[in-house]
Amino acid sequence: MANLTVVGQSVYRKDAHPKVLGKALHVGNIEMPDMLHVAVLRSPYAHARITRIEKSKAEALPGVAVVLTGAEIAKMPGIDPHFGPAFRDQPILAVEKVCYAGDPVVAVAAVDKRTAEDALQLVEVDYEPLPAAHDLVLHHCDVRRRPAEGDRAQLEKEERDLAE
Repeated sequence: MANLTVVGQSVYRKDAHPKVLGKALHVGNIEMPDMLHVAVLRSPYAHARITRIEKSKAEALPGVAVVLTGAEIAKMPGIDPHFGPAFRDQPILAVEKVCYAGDPVVAVAAVDKRTAEDALQLVEVDYEPLPAAHDLVLHHCDVRRRPAEGDRAQLEKEERDLAE
């Protein structure tokens, strides 16, 4: 058997001690001068058209730097409002419609996290719910429905047709 130097052996980790003591820096704990905190309003609908976004109350809240919508990002020169790991097909913030429950709709940047979250409560979004696909196989594929159990003749006919 091969002499393994790593597998099955304890490995020293330089960052273990600070992590165990709670002294390690994590991205969520980093504070920088003049840093803004962002909160995101997400869609409660699986599929809906965005008909109205009213954000003036949120923008007027002291400490709020900016309130952004997908439509505003789409109008910014030189900014692609989409991202994605393989294809740039996912909007940063929903533009015109949402495609899943939790789809980001509005982003608020403020002086602290509490102010950003408070500003989200002041944003009003109206949606027009659209039909949602709950079964991807039936909505996106050309699938032959199987006959009910006991209908052997129909099943055998479909199998013959597929074989031809």
